[in-house]
Amino acid sequence: MVHTASPYILANITDEENQLIKPAVEGTKLVLNACTEAGTVKRVVITSSVAAIAYPLNKDWPEDQTFDEAWWTNLDAEGLHPYRKAKTLAERAAWDY
Repeated sequence: MVHTASPYILANITDEENQLIKPAVEGTKLVLNACTEAGTVKRVVITSSVAAIAYPLNKDWPEDQTFDEAWWTNLDAEGLHPYRKAKTLAERAAWDY
């Protein structure tokens, strides 16, 4: 089973919760639930997005910084695009699963 993407809408967003966030988070949960219910899935690989870790961009990050599960986009950052929020919340949902 493969869950490859979230809705990618950059403009004319009228309802970020229903257009971006809910489909991303619920889609991730549905895939993980289906894998669990199948009973035959041994491993799930989640390929993340830089949108989940890199906002706001910090000019002071060391050049040799390795990003891992400890890094998250700041959901309270001013000007955060709903797509970045959706990707962050979807990945957090996967880690919490």
